[in-house]
Amino acid sequence: MIKTKFAAALLLLSAALIFVGCSGDTKTIPDLPVSDIAAAFDTKISASADLADCGDDYLINMCGINPQDVEGYVMKLQVSGTGADSYGIFKLIDETNKEAVESGLNAYIENLRANYENFNYLPEEEGKIKGASVRVCGKYVYFTILAETEKAACDSAFDEMMKGK
Repeated sequence: MIKTKFAAALLLLSAALIFVGCSGDTKTIPDLPVSDIAAAFDTKISASADLADCGDDYLINMCGINPQDVEGYVMKLQVSGTGADSYGIFKLIDETNKEAVESGLNAYIENLRANYENFNYLPEEEGKIKGASVRVCGKYVYFTILAETEKAACDSAFDEMMKGK
């Protein structure tokens, strides 16, 4: 019983922390190019030199997102084939297609989880995929598939940028 209450409290706290950087009035969110956010992420990822832009075809076929439906995006994947490190940052034209982009990214992550063994990732990459998440903040939607410390560093960098710091 105590473990259940503790787990529930921990889950609620985690959920609250995820939205700290995006809480409040979304009108105050700065208008930043996704390339600036990607550059900040790259400084937080140890293997960023091994990440390459995925391209429009990958985005369409793997995520079901049409690049013309977003103002801009950067989606990078690890080029080695055995590593799962990746992230994607999407700036929406407006918020009308926010749910479609978020849904496409969640489906992409679920596909990776469900078919993990078919992607030839190293065994230690499974935790990154299981810990993957999609975040939404105003006109920005992003996901990270990274080691927990790198994921947290990217989340913090994003939150700081959204505060205008």
